[in-house]
Amino acid sequence: MAVVYLPNNIVLDIDYQFLSNSQVISLIDETGAYSSANTGGYNAPNPSIYQALTAVANIQVPAAGGWLPDFQPIFTINIFPTLPTIGTVPFAVLPTDIGLPNNGTFQDGIYAVEVVMTFGQEATWTRSGTTITATQTAHGYSTGQVITIAIDNDITAIPLQSYTITVTNANTYHFTGVNTGATSGTFVTSSPTQYQVTSTFRMLNISGICCCKDKMAAKQGGCGCGKYDQYTINKLSVLIDAINTNFVDGLWEKCACLLQEAFDMCNCGCGGGCN
Repeated sequence: MAVVYLPNNIVLDIDYQFLSNSQVISLIDETGAYSSANTGGYNAPNPSIYQALTAVANIQVPAAGGWLPDFQPIFTINIFPTLPTIGTVPFAVLPTDIGLPNNGTFQDGIYAVEVVMTFGQEATWTRSGTTITATQTAHGYSTGQVITIAIDNDITAIPLQSYTITVTNANTYHFTGVNTGATSGTFVTSSPTQYQVTSTFRMLNISGICCCKDKMAAKQGGCGCGKYDQYTINKLSVLIDAINTNFVDGLWEKCACLLQEAFDMCNCGCGGGCN
């Protein structure tokens, strides 16, 4: 039976950094915990970190010799269980994750990213002999339905597998477990229903462009094009923010033009018309 995805209010906030001379992409989960000031965060009334089942990052890289990820392959990277998280531990994407050599680097340009996470439904349970009674508010199940348990605090009493349930009322149901282990706890089901949350954004890598800024710093302005380079980078940052806020893909070409212009100026050449 296909999994049904339920509505939820989590709003993923995934940030990124290119580190170690473009040899690492650091994906940082800034979603945070639920509060009155952060209603899109993890934990009740939204799904919790404990309920997380899967997390992947689908990354589309810039074309070789270009700036945009148009018509490029998508690399799916498992970022679970490092993410999701409430904290400061990032997930490190390495060049080998997108088919590059171990000592390779991520090229300059714009990367398209989609982070997808799934969460199961949580229930509390008690055991009397082999009978497991589960409490889950407004579960929506019916007698004879099959649930699959993916996470459990005691797998001796409730092994991770599928169970046919008998519904008691709108908030409770029971099934047969094992007459051993704990007599109460929590579990998370992976079917018949899940929550799915997605974050889509663009990443900008400008390691090559920064050479001009570095030269300016080293030579105290001797490069000449340093101020223009920083101005271009600032314009790029504004455009990337606009793309990520409004998903206006028409701005990609503008970004590509600015990237080429900044690259040309970084090599003390002549930029194009990208005002």
